[in-house]
Amino acid sequence: MNGPLVGTSLGPFGGEETEPRLLGTWESTKTRRPGVGRSEENTGFVCEHCGRLVKPATNGSYRNHCPFCLYSKHLDVLPGDRSSECQGLMEPTELAASRKGLQIVHKCLRCGAVRVNRVAELTDQPDDVEAIVPLMQHRMRSN
Repeated sequence: MNGPLVGTSLGPFGGEETEPRLLGTWESTKTRRPGVGRSEENTGFVCEHCGRLVKPATNGSYRNHCPFCLYSKHLDVLPGDRSSECQGLMEPTELAASRKGLQIVHKCLRCGAVRVNRVAELTDQPDDVEAIVPLMQHRMRSN
């Protein structure tokens, strides 16, 4: 594995995996990589922005951003493909409403790409409401 090892991931049932992971390897919410099952993709990570341990989602979705600071990481060109060369941190900038529910708008701090991720609810580590409120206020100020 290339790059500095700075943390280990949690396995699908909360136990530590035997292989360490690179810090901040977020998982996709939409598309699985070929040959990779749901439990292998839904793993925890250490947030590259705030350094907190993030557990796998327990609501049937994939964890793709930190529930504490709401930062994500620019890993994909298309959901789940892990082909982005950027690898920049993605800052939460605002909250958007869609047919999928509330979504956090993320902007890459390295290349400027914009992506959306659903707010994580009904899971062991739901998104922090206190971190979401400023995103709601940003949306109201810009309308």
